[in-house]
Amino acid sequence: MLGGDTLIPTANAVEALRERKDAAELARHGARRRHCGRRAVRGAATAEPGITEEHFALELDTAMRRRGAEGTAFETIVAAGENSAKPPNHPGPRRIKEGDPVVVDFGAMFEGTAPT
Repeated sequence: MLGGDTLIPTANAVEALRERKDAAELARHGARRRHCGRRAVRGAATAEPGITEEHFALELDTAMRRRGAEGTAFETIVAAGENSAKPPNHPGPRRIKEGDPVVVDFGAMFEGTAPT
């Protein structure tokens, strides 16, 4: 034990606190969606046939930054074709082909916070 203190197990103490968002956190979340959300960057980055997963991920990251993000909340995932069945996928040199399924996951840091 640490200095004679007794450790008391807790169940979901941190998780319970994260379930409640205060007004400031809700406002940041709304601003993040407006500036960096899927609709905001949809027109700025497109998965055109021939583009690589890496290039598409870079376009998404750049579009978020142009819309006001401070950075990415986590590594942007782009997985096309056979890679789409193996998430999480690190974007690679695979070229996106016409008709490929494409899995995309991205998030933006905004005002020092990441999406939760």
